[in-house]
Amino acid sequence: MQVEIKLLDLDDDAELGGYADVRIAAQAVDRPGEPVPSQGQIIGSLREGQSGLQRLRPSRRTA
Repeated sequence: MQVEIKLLDLDDDAELGGYADVRIAAQAVDRPGEPVPSQGQIIGSLREGQSGLQRLRPSRRTA
């Protein structure tokens, strides 16, 4: 089995929907009893960011 790791395309609704579905399922198993965010909430947080969290961006540090 091969696993592919790639950045999410924030403009691809189907890709984000798939990610959100996996995250919802994982949270339901890992944290039973906690409220599970909706697909729209997850996608919105990815597209707009959340306070305290930053999108993964290449480092702009220079030597």
